[in-house]
Amino acid sequence: MGVAAAKAGKHIWIEKPVGRDAGEAAAVADAATAAGVQSTVGFNYRNAPAVARARELIAAGHIGAVTHARFRFLGDYAAHPMGALSWRFTRARSGSGVLGDLMSHAADLARHLVGPLTAVVADQATFIAERPTPAGATSHYATATGALAPVENEDWAACLVRFASGARGSLEASRVSVADQNNYGFEIHGTKGAVAWDFRRMGELRVSTGDGYQNVALATEYVGPGWGSTPHFSPAPASRWATTT
Repeated sequence: MGVAAAKAGKHIWIEKPVGRDAGEAAAVADAATAAGVQSTVGFNYRNAPAVARARELIAAGHIGAVTHARFRFLGDYAAHPMGALSWRFTRARSGSGVLGDLMSHAADLARHLVGPLTAVVADQATFIAERPTPAGATSHYATATGALAPVENEDWAACLVRFASGARGSLEASRVSVADQNNYGFEIHGTKGAVAWDFRRMGELRVSTGDGYQNVALATEYVGPGWGSTPHFSPAPASRWATTT
């Protein structure tokens, strides 16, 4: 669909994962380039105003040089052992599992905030090896009672990464994390400070800056919708504002 849209001269906002494997994703990118159309992937979390504020603080050097960072995206949507074997769990239809679904967002924020990744060592696991087949059309969260069939992709993945800047990091994603509902966020440490964000408190950015180095506190910066790209489509907040407590 992505290739066909590009060849038809249509600009593309495409959902992740772009393809079931790297080859399919590359085909969409190549088609967009050949057709001269604009293309982007729906990594919407980078547009949260607090994330835009974090990127600004990092780029301006307020936390010094980034040394290490952690990114996570943990969910429970597939934690039920009787969750229906939908298209998300078969390689022929979805390709990857939590790697394409959730880890892609964590990887995007890592690149967006810290920079390119140059090396990775990783592990993955499937904790619910079989799921019941549904009798008909099913939803993301539906359960079923049909015959069990194998899950063909990963429930959990984690990796250690190196960034081009020399910083180190870790990324983790799970779709079977009981008690986690969209537990998405990051903690980024630099030589002079740190920033941290949790999607579940979207407008709050935890910030530590200055020259204290030891025994310093994180303050909460309440980031309004005037930061980042939000004002382009939500013009009501005419000016940027942020309050620190």
